[in-house]
Amino acid sequence: MQDIIKKLLKKHVKGDIELEIPPDPKLGDYAFPCFGLAKELKKKPNTIAFEIAEKLLKQLPDEIKDIQVHGPYINFFINPEFLVKQTLAKIYKEKD
Repeated sequence: MQDIIKKLLKKHVKGDIELEIPPDPKLGDYAFPCFGLAKELKKKPNTIAFEIAEKLLKQLPDEIKDIQVHGPYINFFINPEFLVKQTLAKIYKEKD
């Protein structure tokens, strides 16, 4: 799942993309901190987070249910239906 999120972010972010797991599940499944981009872009991290999230929301893949900004973080919420389908596909594939 992280690969999908990183691929999305690479369209808008240069360099290494490190994702974090938010401390509270209400904040999403994965988070991308925008602190490192602040120096390069000469903007506040939360401004950068909003700008990138706005672009990402226009092209959400089926795997991602939602993207929200919390301060300087872009938080990604995985689509539970996708996870169920993926898990079931793995189970049935292993039985064959």
